[in-house]
Amino acid sequence: MIAKEKFFNNSLSYLYKQIRKVYLNSNIYNRKISRVFDGGLNYVPNLSLLNCIIKSKERNFRIEDFSLEDVWNKIDLNDKDFKKIHSFYWLFTINLKSSKKITQNIISNWIGNYESYSPKSWETDTLAKRIISWIANSQITYENATENYKILFSRNIKKQVNHLINEIDNSSTLNDKMLGCAAIILASLSFNGQTKYLDFGLNLLKKIINSSFELDGFPKSRSPRQLLFYMKYLIFIRELLRDSQNEIPEHLNEIIYYLGKCYAFFFKENEKKFLFNGNQEISNLDFQNFLKIHDYKFKNNLNNLGGYAILSHKKNCLAMDVGSSPEKKNSSEYQSGALSFEFFHENEKLITNCGYYQDFKHKLNIISKSTASHSTISIDDSSSCSFSKNPNGQNFLKTNLKIFDKKNRGRSR
Repeated sequence: MIAKEKFFNNSLSYLYKQIRKVYLNSNIYNRKISRVFDGGLNYVPNLSLLNCIIKSKERNFRIEDFSLEDVWNKIDLNDKDFKKIHSFYWLFTINLKSSKKITQNIISNWIGNYESYSPKSWETDTLAKRIISWIANSQITYENATENYKILFSRNIKKQVNHLINEIDNSSTLNDKMLGCAAIILASLSFNGQTKYLDFGLNLLKKIINSSFELDGFPKSRSPRQLLFYMKYLIFIRELLRDSQNEIPEHLNEIIYYLGKCYAFFFKENEKKFLFNGNQEISNLDFQNFLKIHDYKFKNNLNNLGGYAILSHKKNCLAMDVGSSPEKKNSSEYQSGALSFEFFHENEKLITNCGYYQDFKHKLNIISKSTASHSTISIDDSSSCSFSKNPNGQNFLKTNLKIFDKKNRGRSR
């Protein structure tokens, strides 16, 4: 009976997905999301606000040096390169003195090829990044353009926002929902008369906040990396509202206050790089500078928060995962690392968490996440041997291990 019910539910789910796929690619849906109000950009955020969510990069590339006129017709791009190109985040590396005409022609060509919904180029994260990039880089994507281009540009952004509003509940990850929420709110502030967008974005933001955090402010996923991600985007949204002279919701101020305490506990007060539950050794210097410039000051004197204990004494620091496993729906970033620990002496890590392989499509992901071996000794932040790639991409020993003396105390047979 249970097997039949499961088969029936799976069949209904499959049927719903197929019907939805047909609908999204239909002219009916295209006409629905194409209903937009006229009007061009009215507000553009200061580019420095983007330093909150994007690593500051030197804008030392010229658009003239890229060959992107025909790139939209290429079919041999892998998924990673496809997402990079179609997100338009590469615009943040383009010198603002580059040709506006060439940049705008590239966007016009993209619209000509991808004006209507398509599964890959309109994925939530790719689409949201594209909206943010097009608006934020308006100095080369919008200024001094023809009136016809401005109308095309504005209408297409609004069309993409309409799709986000319709489909964001179907996004597979909370990170995508947060990214989409930021794009919707930015678009609502950038175009006159888009109160519908702003109301939807702020309501979505409240839902994300209510469903994603524990009472102490730590994400329910218990992921330090997700903590940092949420904090960056929530502060970005807050700064957008402040910069555009809009009211900042109290629940947004409140969650940033508690997230700030968690950030101070895990990142700021402890400059060591803890590798629990998918965290990585990535520099937060750009983000710390952003917080300083915008007068965000967070402190926390606790030694136990979010299911982690961090104990420091003089030159020594012990950090341990002492928390419960997250619920299934929040466990995508979780490593089965109960009681795993890391130990530092001064700034040298002597015992490290093994971490796990990040690519969830790879077999090593589940092997490394589910292992009972969590912590291991670390000598000079390296293994006993190191490897380097040859021109063919194969790994060969770079430094090796030599045994000079050994004694066997066992009895011979």
